[in-house]
Parts: sequence; structure tokens; C-alpha cells
Amino acid sequence: MKLFPGSLRTRWLPALMASTILLLAMTVPCRAQCAMCEGSAAAGGDGGAVYNRSTLFMLSVPYLLLLGVGGYVVYAFRRARSHPRPGSDDAPAPPEPKRS
Repeated sequence: MKLFPGSLRTRWLPALMASTILLLAMTVPCRAQCAMCEGSAAAGGDGGAVYNRSTLFMLSVPYLLLLGVGGYVVYAFRRARSHPRPGSDDAPAPPEPKRS
């Protein structure tokens, strides 16, 4: 199975690639978003390194939370699959009473 049909691949794909390369080449280097951040990063001494570490810490927290919630969901689904609820169709039938 081809990813792009023939006409799309021959006409639009080169134009899309050229425009993407052009847009990436025209990007301007980004600076700090506010004056306080720029001043803190440009401060002499250890100010820039501390600023970088705090930024990485703030960026890591949402990913760690997402990882924790996702891990719990996977755990809950796997546990539910291995331990079916009583009364469901997947639950094993209770043992038959022994007749004497």
C-alpha cells in the first residue's frame, strides 16, 4: 500500500517539502519571552545555569504526572483482565458441589 497516490506524490509532495524547508530556513532565533527571564539568563555568574535547571524541572513535572496516571491506567486494565469480576461472562464458574 502506497502512502501517497501517484498524482499527490508527483505534484504536491515536492512543493510541500520545498515550502517546509523554506519556512524552516527563515526562522529567527528565539530569545527569552519576557524581560525578567532575559535578565535572569544574562546575569553573570551561575544565574544562567540555575535558570536552565529550573526550566527543565518545570518542563518535567507534567510529563512525570502523565507517566504516573498512564501507568496506573495500564496497571488497572491489566489487573482487571487477569482478575475478572464475579458474575461476568469471563469469570470462571463456581465448582460443582460433590455428590456423595
